[in-house]
Amino acid sequence: MLFTVKKENIIEGLQKAAGIIPTRAGAAYLRSLWIKAEGEVLTIMATDANIEFTGTYPADVKEPGLVGVNGRNFVDLVRRLPAGELRIRLDDATGTVILEQGRRTYKLPANDPTWFQSLAPFSNEGAVVWSGDFFQEIIDRVFFCVSDDESSDAIACLYFKPVGEGHIEVCGLNGHQFALTRFTHDDLSARLPEDGVLIRAVVDADDNDDRDDLLPSELPAAALEFIAGHFTDPRIIEVERERDVLEVEIIEGRKHREVCFDSNGNWLSTRTELQRQEVPAEVLAALDNSQYADWRVDDIDHFETPADEWYRFELEEPQSDREVELRIRPDGGIF
Repeated sequence: MLFTVKKENIIEGLQKAAGIIPTRAGAAYLRSLWIKAEGEVLTIMATDANIEFTGTYPADVKEPGLVGVNGRNFVDLVRRLPAGELRIRLDDATGTVILEQGRRTYKLPANDPTWFQSLAPFSNEGAVVWSGDFFQEIIDRVFFCVSDDESSDAIACLYFKPVGEGHIEVCGLNGHQFALTRFTHDDLSARLPEDGVLIRAVVDADDNDDRDDLLPSELPAAALEFIAGHFTDPRIIEVERERDVLEVEIIEGRKHREVCFDSNGNWLSTRTELQRQEVPAEVLAALDNSQYADWRVDDIDHFETPADEWYRFELEEPQSDREVELRIRPDGGIF
């Protein structure tokens, strides 16, 4: 298997897949992210035995194939790479997946493809378009009354029931609390069975770093206003809370940025990944005149804060692999 794909095309799908991958519990199959390259399409698949995720993305496929990798490790690796083209191949001789970007090369153990169990294809027949944001609102209204005991059968579910004239009632019951809400959706109401449906609630009880993940809609209004006012058509791909700092990863065109805010939404900093040709001439001149002129440049980031601005170069000495981080201000000053 051999293909190339752009990080910015798949990172959102990888984040969604990672959200349902168990970190420790369950079989290795369930902890795997399955990657299928065929035609001009890359398919990413994951499941925790309750929820299935399938995403398809454009890719330049040289050799088709199917491979599984540890989902969390693969997603964390891709997240930390700069935007741009990724070259991924399977080395059958060593049983490893090799990911390359520029001078970087990473290897991950490949899982046995015989573990793979085909996921159910999504049928477009009778499909209904429904706002995910509204679905989240419905869940928020009722979920506090849904039992988190998975052995409790019906009371560990949301109950959707059509009640006529396009109305649908949603209720939750945990044995001592009851919540009921109603909304209208003609198409969905027409497709629900008369007795309604139960949707099992799967609680993420894993002790993992997802506990600090947020939805974009949960960002403070000031943060959303800053992003909308300072970037053109930004796409939020991840929001994390690290103590009292909100870290927002966005894609703006072909640029990857990390924007940080305090808990009230006040802007703290912006980090932008750059290519060498995007760095101002004064900054490059300072690098070329420094003692690190012959060192290899691994990464370049531009940092902005309310009080300062600088460019950070991650450098590596070719002879010894010794690494240095060099910071240069826009006027060429090194600090």
